[in-house]
Amino acid sequence: MFVSSIQGRLVLPMIGPYGATKWALEALAETLAIETGHFGIKVSIVQPGVVSSGGAERATCS
Repeated sequence: MFVSSIQGRLVLPMIGPYGATKWALEALAETLAIETGHFGIKVSIVQPGVVSSGGAERATCS
């Protein structure tokens, strides 16, 4: 099971590198599912909902 985010499907401005990692993760998971499917191995991608961590409010610009 892989944990991704909506950024794996829709990239937002200012966090492009994060979005790029999620696109890559989803491509890897989809390829792995194709390659291992005939062995009966299932691959899942989980995209959790919105979580408020408060990180953006604590960030400072230096």
